[in-house]
Amino acid sequence: MKSDDPIGITLGDALKKYGHLLPPPAPRKPDVIHPGPYKTISDEEWFHMQTPARQAEILKLMYPPHGDPTIRPLPQYRKAPPPEIRGQGEGRHQQLLTRCGQIWDGDYDSTLEKLIEFDQEYHDPPHGEKHCADVVGWFAKNNKAPNEKGPDVVLGSKEKFKSPLGSWLVDGDEFLARTIQPRKALVTDSATRAVLFYANSINQVFAFRGAGKSIVMNCLLHLLINGGEWLRFKSEGGLRVLLMDGELPEAQLHERLHEFSGASQGGLKILAPDLMPNPKEFPALSVFEDQRRFLKEIETFKPDVIIFDTLKRCFRFDTNDPDAWLLVNDFLVELRSLGICTVIAHHEGKNGTARGLTDGDDNLDVSIQLTKPYGHVPGEDLAFKWNYSKVRHGGHLPEFEARYTLETGWVITDDPRPGGGGQDAPGQ
Repeated sequence: MKSDDPIGITLGDALKKYGHLLPPPAPRKPDVIHPGPYKTISDEEWFHMQTPARQAEILKLMYPPHGDPTIRPLPQYRKAPPPEIRGQGEGRHQQLLTRCGQIWDGDYDSTLEKLIEFDQEYHDPPHGEKHCADVVGWFAKNNKAPNEKGPDVVLGSKEKFKSPLGSWLVDGDEFLARTIQPRKALVTDSATRAVLFYANSINQVFAFRGAGKSIVMNCLLHLLINGGEWLRFKSEGGLRVLLMDGELPEAQLHERLHEFSGASQGGLKILAPDLMPNPKEFPALSVFEDQRRFLKEIETFKPDVIIFDTLKRCFRFDTNDPDAWLLVNDFLVELRSLGICTVIAHHEGKNGTARGLTDGDDNLDVSIQLTKPYGHVPGEDLAFKWNYSKVRHGGHLPEFEARYTLETGWVITDDPRPGGGGQDAPGQ
């Protein structure tokens, strides 16, 4: 920096004025900006400060084959920005943030298209479409107003929070004095009256493959839409349900909905790859931009309940990755904050618990496990034991066994060993 520079000059302005800036020789922390002093250096000085291997890499990157290596090298990755760009850093990412702030009009798709064009024109090599999508996604997630200027990053300062100081904490007495409506019970146990599913809740049904979890989902959506009783449960019905099925082919989905769900009088919407104009557009709901598109798609229908069948196919992420779970859990909590009840079909792992890390259990209201009854032979008919691995809100929800055949329909059974018995169950 020079002695006649005004106090508070931004890093972007300094870079535009001088070229390269060399920070003081102190350890950097990722969230702290150096207070200075910064030293300006020329392109040539910067180039000769690199290791020989790094110099060779820069020359290879910046110049075409057989180019003249005596030409003064440009700063890495960066072509000259357009005159109106006043980036707050020397990298491609900072220029993308600045440009996005200038063109953001509240529409994700149009802003992303313009930002990708900018990236391809002014960055060598471009940062890529995925990074552009992350930048636009940040603007969308933080509800930035069109063309709202973000905070300047000034030497010696930190970025400020948007909300005023002292606004995070809520007084306990004031909170207790509020009138808050209780959550609506959507499905209850017909005998004990304990609640199975509430509105704005997150729930899970997991089982080993072939145990019938998809059929259970189809029966639940019939109960939620049409009301009545099924097995031990009852509902008043009248709810709008979205079934997001990422596993079944069109023919099998059609067959199962006919057998276990029936007509919905407009209460059911389906999102499945085989039913889409382009199956490759089936969203991966662990990806932020796919989450935003999904929310736009369901705006008109306004579902009360969303059934995800299955977690793996609808969210498409590594269930052993804790960082991926953060993105998925944040989205499920967002759906809950919108008043939506979610029911997720998930696979059982080899250890008898839900597949993957237990991070997915943290926000669950109810977790149901379907297991094979004693003596059951796969393929003879559909049968399972209905167990609970988590019931956050309490209440007496008894476990039971059930069996389904075309001849008998649904039957609640006891242990099939000598002395056991059974009873017909309400159902479709």
